Amino acid sequence: MPYLGPDMAYVLFEGARCGAPAVRAGAAEAIEAEMNRYAYLFAEERDCDLYRWLEELGGYAPIIHLQQTNGKSSSHLPFTEADNQAGLVHPLKVLKAIARSYGGEEVPGLPPRSPNLYLTFEIFPHTTDRPRDILPVLAESVRYWRQWVPEDGLALSALLGE
Repeated sequence: MPYLGPDMAYVLFEGARCGAPAVRAGAAEAIEAEMNRYAYLFAEERDCDLYRWLEELGGYAPIIHLQQTNGKSSSHLPFTEADNQAGLVHPLKVLKAIARSYGGEEVPGLPPRSPNLYLTFEIFPHTTDRPRDILPVLAESVRYWRQWVPEDGLALSALLGE
């Protein structure tokens, strides 16, 4: 079954699937109208590009939460060697996208760009992970990011060698 969004769209779909021909006649239009009422539930392909989001809005966010992802879910993975191989988040690309955000024109209607930017991890261990297994994974994530952010408090231009 395709994703239809709001519950009422599924009710309409089931009604059409099981209903009389007269019910089915206008079902597609009714389902589409219901889906259009909740357009925010449907992302465009460009909305899935994390670097585009950072480029457009990164400079306005005082805090950016970092997590590794394979692009199929927001699973808040750590930055381990295994997760990085399948992951989409690369520190240098993140930093460059944020730099482009600061370099572009300010977007009307948004607050001023943030003078300070904090990159923080948003890594969620699995519920079955034991505490003794969590800390090494977090430490590996820190070591990985320290290749691009060697110490706290550096300017973005210094991190990118500009």
